[in-house]
Amino acid sequence: MTDSSQPRTSLSGKTVDGFQIGAPLGQGGMGAVYKAKELSSGRFVAMKVLLEKEHLSFADKEAVLRLRDESLATASVEHHGLVKIIASGEIDSLGPYLVYELIEGGNLHEYLAQSGPLSSDEMVHNLAKPILGALSALHEKCILHRDIKPENILRRKDGSFLLGDLGLAYFEGREAKTKTGLIVGTPGFIAPECLLATTDKPSTAADCYSVAMLFCYAMTGKLPFKVQTPQQLIFAQIKSDVQAKKLIELGIAQSVAKVLAKALKLNPKERTSSAHKLFLELEEGKDRSPTLAPESKANSRISFTYL
Repeated sequence: MTDSSQPRTSLSGKTVDGFQIGAPLGQGGMGAVYKAKELSSGRFVAMKVLLEKEHLSFADKEAVLRLRDESLATASVEHHGLVKIIASGEIDSLGPYLVYELIEGGNLHEYLAQSGPLSSDEMVHNLAKPILGALSALHEKCILHRDIKPENILRRKDGSFLLGDLGLAYFEGREAKTKTGLIVGTPGFIAPECLLATTDKPSTAADCYSVAMLFCYAMTGKLPFKVQTPQQLIFAQIKSDVQAKKLIELGIAQSVAKVLAKALKLNPKERTSSAHKLFLELEEGKDRSPTLAPESKANSRISFTYL
């Protein structure tokens, strides 16, 4: 979610199906998220609603269908690495809404900006283990995430990470809600075949590409492309494989870099396509890696930029 647009401020203070809506927390292209209080229990939660019609970046009908799919996808899978859905509903004045557990530790992008890059050990055990576990659980239910990026990795106050925001989730075997030719996801993290928009049927290999790029970013604070603009970034992604040598130059241990490079192959048929297998290979690679002195956190500069 971002804070660059204005959510529905008119909802603050209202009560919807037993939830008292509070201050807006952020907004994306389709929905706004509010902090809310469940009156029956007194606990605080996060409520996601559709934007007002004039602010929607999708067709109104499609936005409603996506929010319903997000509810179905999140409710279909239970995993400690996946943000939990508490309730969902629909009312005439608001449309569909979702209620999630409230995660108050920020997201991965914010954490890296404050604390610096993760070591390979931190990445594998603190980040990859819960996120790949959650992704594997989704894939077992034939659900693809399609929007894995630092802003969609949430962090609890105890330091654990969770996979969130299934707003672009895709159910394998069902008709796609995005027309062929439209890019779904975030440049830099979206798989090359999705950038090319040559298919309306993404695969688990696309999610594995995205999460591998996420891990690279978490350990370096950079994307492995020497570009200056979003357009150059997209061209670099679809031009050639990400080489292990490049990842090593960025400071990633050789054995871990080789595992990630395999998951970042340009051709999805050559790419690691199992989230569970990717974790096992990362864990094995981390154990083979020499202990490296991490970059000084005080000197680390993490920003969502390119090389």
